[in-house]
Amino acid sequence: MPAIKKSILLTIILFQSISGLYAQLNEVSVIGGFSANGLARFAQLEGGGSYDGDGGWHTGLKFSKKLNKDTWITSGLVYSQHLITITPEYFPDVEIVSRTEKISLISIPFELRLDFLKYFFINAGPSLDIDISSEDTGLDSQSGLGLGMGFGGKISYKKIIFKVIPWLKIYSLLPFQLENYHQHLVESGVGLSVGYAF
Repeated sequence: MPAIKKSILLTIILFQSISGLYAQLNEVSVIGGFSANGLARFAQLEGGGSYDGDGGWHTGLKFSKKLNKDTWITSGLVYSQHLITITPEYFPDVEIVSRTEKISLISIPFELRLDFLKYFFINAGPSLDIDISSEDTGLDSQSGLGLGMGFGGKISYKKIIFKVIPWLKIYSLLPFQLENYHQHLVESGVGLSVGYAF
């Protein structure tokens, strides 16, 4: 828990410092979405069990600051859950019993967003991810630095902004606790965002 509080405080201080430099348009958004997921390793292993993604979801708040005509910086706080089904390695005459484990994460994104053609944007950047899952899942911790990117569309009505955001993200690209053949959570999905400009 102390690590989470420090991360949140650092994000607020960093965002406020940058905000003081650019007194321009701001956005605050409520986000949510669903994704397909899975676990990947950067090295291939012989044998072993299988890890199949059963999908995930996320919700949170994001804060954006406009730097110039088409460029924004974004941070916030996002909570997500991901289900992974673990199937043990096959052995003759041994019953195989699969189980489903849950990965729970708190993420602080640091994104750069570029608007173009009035209704479209791309965004990408690293995130600080903290794995708050149960310690007995049998899965590698996803705490670390992740990387995400998305491409979306937006429409505005007065000061209300609606966005649809397809995205791809990999967690623990730089894990805090590196394991042998570390598992990296990978997800792709679609998110929705409702924001307010001020």
